[in-house]
Amino acid sequence: MNKTGTPITIENLKAAGFYEYKDQLADEIRVTSMQKKYWDEAGEHRKYFIQVKVSDLSRLQPAWKKFGFSYEADSQFNTPKGETFNVVLLNDRNRTIEEMEAFFEKMFTAMGCVNYDERY
Repeated sequence: MNKTGTPITIENLKAAGFYEYKDQLADEIRVTSMQKKYWDEAGEHRKYFIQVKVSDLSRLQPAWKKFGFSYEADSQFNTPKGETFNVVLLNDRNRTIEEMEAFFEKMFTAMGCVNYDERY
């Protein structure tokens, strides 16, 4: 597939503003966890965060080494009614960082979510 955009890799995530953090729930296949904050248009309030869990599935099955790392992105959103929900975007080796970010922005907008800082 020949598409434009930035492939999801650890290096490209760092270049796009994601930073590594210590994931207290990491398991034996987790390579690293990364996160990026997204701000409102004024840059004053956090809208949401995207976390990307990077896993090496070959640690479970050596034959899966050919697939490389797995990248699973998730975010947590809040509604004006105070409801909180998670959205998980499962691994797709052809997805770009731009597509991933656009997906979460679309979810935030379509669900009428409020900024993370406004949840309480």
